[in-house]
Amino acid sequence: MPWGRRRVVSRGRTRAVTLEAKANYLTNVTEGGVIARCTALRQTTRLVMLETRIVDAATDELMMIVTGTYYIVPRETDDADADADGDE
Repeated sequence: MPWGRRRVVSRGRTRAVTLEAKANYLTNVTEGGVIARCTALRQTTRLVMLETRIVDAATDELMMIVTGTYYIVPRETDDADADADGDE
């Protein structure tokens, strides 16, 4: 199944803050690689709900499902936080 690539938040202009995240572990990773495929299930101007499925790279066996809800914060509204952190 082909997976497209699209940014949910704009790099440098916004950031995402985790509101809720849940991980369901289905099996252990003992060796080899894994592949993570993430899908935006729903997105508004300020919220995004993502689902990530992690599969075994060799067998495509589903190993883990992660769902999360994230709040999208524009950088323009949090300039005071950047000043306090010494980022500017």
